[in-house]
Amino acid sequence: MGKGPPGPLFYRCCGAERAHHGFFAFSIGRTLTVSYKNGKDVLPPRLLEELQKYTPGELIYVPKPSECRAGWGEVSGTRKMLLERNEEIRRSYAEGRSVDELESIYHLSGDSIRRIIFRTKAAESRP
Repeated sequence: MGKGPPGPLFYRCCGAERAHHGFFAFSIGRTLTVSYKNGKDVLPPRLLEELQKYTPGELIYVPKPSECRAGWGEVSGTRKMLLERNEEIRRSYAEGRSVDELESIYHLSGDSIRRIIFRTKAAESRP
């Protein structure tokens, strides 16, 4: 093995395989789009100079302010899907299906099924 950084890493972006040196991210089950902006184009010169003191030439992730962030599962639709599934489980139980039947239908443990059945809708919809 030689010294120095490894060769380019590959990732899938917009249907094409791309090489990317020095930065790599991946996503399971969906295509990943990696994008970034040049600090010279978006930051005031004094702020850019200050950042260069700490991380010259490095990529930096700047998170959104917490009040702008989406809640868990809101963007992907997972939250809505689980709320609908849980309501369906409650409805099936109310119509007479047993916990054992629901376990095999939804591939969840009995404890999980009981938790869903007896949890109130208000408690479930909290972030």
